[in-house]
Amino acid sequence: MNKIELNEIMVVDNVEVMFENKIVLYGAGNYGKIVCDYMRDSGIEIIGFCDSNIMRWGTTYLGIDIYSPMELGEICELQNVMVIITVENNAVIDDILSVMEKYQIRPNLVSTMYAVGLGIALHDDCSLFNSEFAKRHKMKTLSWQKGLMKHVEHRDVMSSYEACNSMAGENAVLIYQPGKVASSTIFKTLNTQGIKSTHFHTFKCEKELLQGSIRCGRKIKIITGVREPVSRDISAYFQIMSRWLLACKKDILREGIYEGFHELYEKPGFIQGIVLSGNEFDWFDRELKVNFGIDIYEHTFNKDKGYSVISTDKIEIFLYKCEKLNCLEDALKDYLETDNFSFVMANDAHEKKYKYMYDEFKRNVSIDEEYVMNYYNCEKVRHFYSLEELDRMKRKWLKIE
Repeated sequence: MNKIELNEIMVVDNVEVMFENKIVLYGAGNYGKIVCDYMRDSGIEIIGFCDSNIMRWGTTYLGIDIYSPMELGEICELQNVMVIITVENNAVIDDILSVMEKYQIRPNLVSTMYAVGLGIALHDDCSLFNSEFAKRHKMKTLSWQKGLMKHVEHRDVMSSYEACNSMAGENAVLIYQPGKVASSTIFKTLNTQGIKSTHFHTFKCEKELLQGSIRCGRKIKIITGVREPVSRDISAYFQIMSRWLLACKKDILREGIYEGFHELYEKPGFIQGIVLSGNEFDWFDRELKVNFGIDIYEHTFNKDKGYSVISTDKIEIFLYKCEKLNCLEDALKDYLETDNFSFVMANDAHEKKYKYMYDEFKRNVSIDEEYVMNYYNCEKVRHFYSLEELDRMKRKWLKIE
């Protein structure tokens, strides 16, 4: 039996497919209503719902028939159908895909509501959409853009002042690192175990206040890390896709999901400088060295263990690489001087609504060799990763057998 595959990227790149196929929404619940209303408003017709709940079969929802999976299979044999899964939980989505496999349901396209919503928002000027819908959507995007930029600036400033207050007290723990290197997991883990910490990516406060806080406080613990750079770029791309990019750089995404990635990340520092506080390996010079006077590249990093501890009179840094993080619970327990330490995952791509598009992208993306080697030939990257690790990662991304 062929496995049902989602067509997330095709749907985002080509919203015309929603008009070329008959639309069935799988999931006659609250999200089904939201998606149905949204699509009707945009001018897209819904021919039916499907639901795994036997009690719903043969009834209607919002004036639309609800089909059983078997009936959906029969409809797909007779018409060009696109199935949109209108549930949010990824485990439930997997169950629905299993049901579709069981009953050999073979629509033209299968997609989640996330991909559909992103595609419609991205191409809201498509001539096939209702003109009033497109006009309202543009006004909403402009408002969203202004609010988003203010939020980012406010968040960075507030977290910087919070960090200074923490350092002026006792036992300060700062989770201070580039974005997309598991900082949310570490922050959630510490919070769960009652260890107070401050989580941020960039300092935006007066230098005098920072230096004063360092002088006044006791020993400051800083947890920071790195991640294999291509994986980090892809993770960052999907993190900002439906927020910052959609609001502020829509034209780049309109060229296509794959094309958008190449456009952004083959121009070093473009997106990173605005959203992720710069290239992660230069971040240590711009942030940690400038603000705390510590040059991590002057200290040996244990590539085999995957972490090192750098100590000065006032500051103790736990520096790790993400690929080894699951093996570092004991090391972090000792560093934090706590009895128990067990990771609590947070901000994991596989728990997010873009999981299926993210997985599809990683399977199919064609990575430019020059882009990869610019990273892997960099001395700062080689400070953390062995030649064997870099060769293995190069083969993975360039699809070398």
